Amino acid sequence: TGRIPYDLHFMQSLQTLDLSYNKFSGSISNEFVFFQDLRFLHLDGNQLTGSIPFMGVFEQLTKIETISLRSNNMDGSIQSNIANLSMLRTLSIGENELTGNIPVEISNMFALESLKLDQTRLSGTISESICALKSRSLKEFVVDCSVVSCSCCTNCST
Repeated sequence: TGRIPYDLHFMQSLQTLDLSYNKFSGSISNEFVFFQDLRFLHLDGNQLTGSIPFMGVFEQLTKIETISLRSNNMDGSIQSNIANLSMLRTLSIGENELTGNIPVEISNMFALESLKLDQTRLSGTISESICALKSRSLKEFVVDCSVVSCSCCTNCST
């Protein structure tokens, strides 16, 4: 319980960090920029709050392949600079309080294989350019089809 330990930033060569289901609270801090070798980040099932720090924090993680933040209390929108995460294969941020539209810039994430945005407050229409990722790399795409119009989603949650 409590906040994610600050001392973790001393493990700068860490490649996998899984702190899921530990009842951590608070926001994701700037200390994550120290994990320059981080490839897999799992913080599912905690009580994390605030916006997802794509800009300023996650965009510094040039080797990141997986970001999984499911089942937290994260809010805000998905920022367009998410496309800077060029190595990202899995983005699982469902079961949060995210709002707004799904940015078209996701269509520039050519390594993306799994995109899970279900059980959020995201809305709008998925652009055809994002759907085009299905012919390249995207194998799993999950949204709430009751509020997001998606002609190419592999699974719709309601």
